[in-house]
Amino acid sequence: MITTTYANHESKAIHVRNTWAKRCDRHLFLSSRDNASLPAVRLCDTDDRAHLWCKSKPRIFCMITTTYANHESKAIHVRNTWAKRCDRHLFLSSRDNASLPAVRLCDTDDRAHLWCKTKEGMRYIYDKYLDDYDWFLKADDDSYLIMENLRHFLAPHRPHELLYFGCKLQYRDVVYMSGGAGYVLSRAAVKQFVTAGIGYFTDSSQCLAGTDTGVEDLEMGKCLQHIGVTADDYDWFLKADNYFPVVIKNLRHFLASHSPQELLYFGCKLQYESVKYIMGGAGYVLSRAALNKFVTVGIGSKTDNSICLAGTDTGAEDLKMGSLLNNNNKRAQYKRANHVKQHNKTSGIQSKPRIFCMITTTYANHESKAIHVRNTWAKRCDRHLFLSSRD
Repeated sequence: MITTTYANHESKAIHVRNTWAKRCDRHLFLSSRDNASLPAVRLCDTDDRAHLWCKSKPRIFCMITTTYANHESKAIHVRNTWAKRCDRHLFLSSRDNASLPAVRLCDTDDRAHLWCKTKEGMRYIYDKYLDDYDWFLKADDDSYLIMENLRHFLAPHRPHELLYFGCKLQYRDVVYMSGGAGYVLSRAAVKQFVTAGIGYFTDSSQCLAGTDTGVEDLEMGKCLQHIGVTADDYDWFLKADNYFPVVIKNLRHFLASHSPQELLYFGCKLQYESVKYIMGGAGYVLSRAALNKFVTVGIGSKTDNSICLAGTDTGAEDLKMGSLLNNNNKRAQYKRANHVKQHNKTSGIQSKPRIFCMITTTYANHESKAIHVRNTWAKRCDRHLFLSSRD
């Protein structure tokens, strides 16, 4: 794994490729731009020395709370989908299960004991895994995360700093992260939480170290705030032009402040030459108006033009979609919305957006991937449909 800069692709990296890198079993350059011939992948936008850290890959441990009743109905699908992209994962339950794997940390599976599983889970990973990973994610068995986006977000941050990321909420004077959406602690924050927060196994006014029940996310936020761990938001929860929320309930929250009658298109923004588009692999969202315009104006004639491949079945899907939408709607595609802060000022979401989820798959993946998507996050769409080569 070789760090380089775009300016050095032809002056330095090409010679590394042609000399000692040929003797590696495989090599890859980390850069600010893709280059298939080296090969190089774009991981960061900036090439200066300060961003070398960005080009390294954060090691993420995923700690997922579940119940014994959910081992076969929910946890198994998490294991078979996004948890595979963690560097290591572990389910926290009331019973051991080697195949998930799950460890028994608390005897009770009700909601009030989520605090027990979370704090004891932090103790468990502190004892066994702290030095092996950079970041520690806490999620539930009904969460769905795109780990590639999480790695990209965490890359410029330092695991030895006291950091805590998630979807920020506030109760009175306590700033905390939504437990249902998942949150991430740095290695230093886990160490601080276990040693300074709950280390003595006795309750204090701010940290319930000895009590097994409580509002898990609020208790975690209250304790971390007390011991000096900085709370911050995931960028992709806040910026429509960076990442949109990957948990359906968060996506609803984000979309509630936007009108489906406007020409809107949200996702992870990329650019190729003069075309701004949304990365297909991360998923994107179109408003009802945008979909209507795409079909009626963009591909309605079913014949190709310079912008839209209406009659051709091959092409770079996300780039072609972006090219067409750019041409028909230059003003509104990347509208920015700080949805968390906006809705904290109100009593909540006033309407529930209806979301149709269209998911591409292959016939070979019907039983190996699509079935797990169906059984996890797709259930939270108002309706979903897989697009395949076979019914």
